[in-house]
Amino acid sequence: MIIKKQAYFTSDNRISKIRTLLWEHDENQASGVVQIIPSFGDHIDRYDAFARFLCQNGYVVCGADHIGHGGSVDTPEELGAVTPDAHLTVIRDANTLHRIMSKRYPDTPYYILGVGIGAFAARIYAGAFSDLLTGAVFVGCGQLPDFVWAFTDPLNALMDRLPRELSAAAAPDVLFGKLTKRVYKDNSELSWLSRSEETLEDYIADPYTGFTMTKELTAAMMQLMLKGSDRRNADVLPPDFKIMFVSGAKDSLGFLGRGVISASDLYAAAGITPEVILYPMDRHDILHEPDQDRVYADILKFLNLKDNSVY
Repeated sequence: MIIKKQAYFTSDNRISKIRTLLWEHDENQASGVVQIIPSFGDHIDRYDAFARFLCQNGYVVCGADHIGHGGSVDTPEELGAVTPDAHLTVIRDANTLHRIMSKRYPDTPYYILGVGIGAFAARIYAGAFSDLLTGAVFVGCGQLPDFVWAFTDPLNALMDRLPRELSAAAAPDVLFGKLTKRVYKDNSELSWLSRSEETLEDYIADPYTGFTMTKELTAAMMQLMLKGSDRRNADVLPPDFKIMFVSGAKDSLGFLGRGVISASDLYAAAGITPEVILYPMDRHDILHEPDQDRVYADILKFLNLKDNSVY
């Protein structure tokens, strides 16, 4: 039987209580630990079905709500409220959970799995803590285009493209609208997220998704995308480090697959052989798309590999 537990730890910002979830099987011995880093405007409860699938197949799964997200806030009014250095807090809080889980499961293969903006954070995290990890899975993650680095101040150049008030639901449409308008026939604010009507309805009804992002949270999102796209995250990894990219081929955050390939090329250039899978019909939220069972199975197959040489 799968046992789901909830716990809290104090955030690196010394203010927030970070809510965590843990999925363990009471009979299966753990083949490994998978730590999920959700996206922004997201929360760890949304990955319950995926976590249960991995848990049923031998893995312990954990994850946490970021500061200003989900169960890490006391009231809905606090959603999106973060300190100016929130991008650093996200990484440090992920490390806190990692250290807690490593004590609970010593000498056990450990994977970081990031989704969306969480995948950019996971790329930073893998580069910083590769010696403590077996591998990483980047879900719905691309690569910022080269022209961004031509700006003297890339962060402010990106921030200038955004309105003062930005909802988490609308952020990709604002950033990549020109790209998505010629791809998605439905062309709504949430067209980028999923082709599943059920997923969209659940997202809209969920009080912890799609909230208005503060200026500080938007800046943290941009910082994670910038720092996550840095090729040095790949350069520092050992050649046997396992890497997987999975994305919808119609995901605007992955520049319709082109950004995913560009990101994977950075790792290939660093001497790593990443596994890359693009799902032709899917958009951003591939763990909640109609073919999610296929995505689940592909990720499990990757996790079960003994090395990164053959998929």
